[in-house]
Amino acid sequence: MRTWSDTRGHLVIPGLVAGLGLIVLALVAPRLVSAQTPLPPYITVPQHGETVQGTVDITGSTEVAGFTSYIVDFTYQGDQTRTWFVIQSSAQSVPGGVLGRWDTSQITDGDYRLRLRVFTAGGESKRFIVESVRVRNYTPLDTATPSESPTLTSTPLPTATATLAPTGTAAPYPTPLPLPGNPAEVKPRQITAYVSKGALAAVVLFAIFGLFVRLRRS
Repeated sequence: MRTWSDTRGHLVIPGLVAGLGLIVLALVAPRLVSAQTPLPPYITVPQHGETVQGTVDITGSTEVAGFTSYIVDFTYQGDQTRTWFVIQSSAQSVPGGVLGRWDTSQITDGDYRLRLRVFTAGGESKRFIVESVRVRNYTPLDTATPSESPTLTSTPLPTATATLAPTGTAAPYPTPLPLPGNPAEVKPRQITAYVSKGALAAVVLFAIFGLFVRLRRS
């Protein structure tokens, strides 16, 4: 390994000096950057897609440069009216902790959007949104509960036996009763009798009429 000697006689290893310099830079640089650029506002609880019940502590941070106030509110997931409902508003910055308490038992079950807005002295506002917070107070949770595999038991099917229907003797049809006579019915023999009587009456009338004509002539 090649080494060099400085004016004071100390040995200097170039590779070791470069490595120490990179280590010091890696340790100091993040602190310098974080001191100049504050963290943006954020929410840590609840998270995206999390299922919540009852009263929920909304935690996060509002530590931004020039902080003046913050608002935590919510809306229905997919709502197109842009209607937000305030959960908590405060003029006190929260570097990391509870931003507000959300009583989800006062709203209907469903999916919601949670928003944190931080306002600064320069008139700016920064926001952080948590999507699809699932409120499930009155409906079953969507988590699947593992169940034991059912034991399959084969039950033999019962042997089907064909049973012949007993040969039955057909019951004789009952003898139909004669229908009652129709009082308005005219039988053929009655028609013949009426015609004969009519003809006889006509002959008698003609005979009487002829006798009457003779008597007048005489």
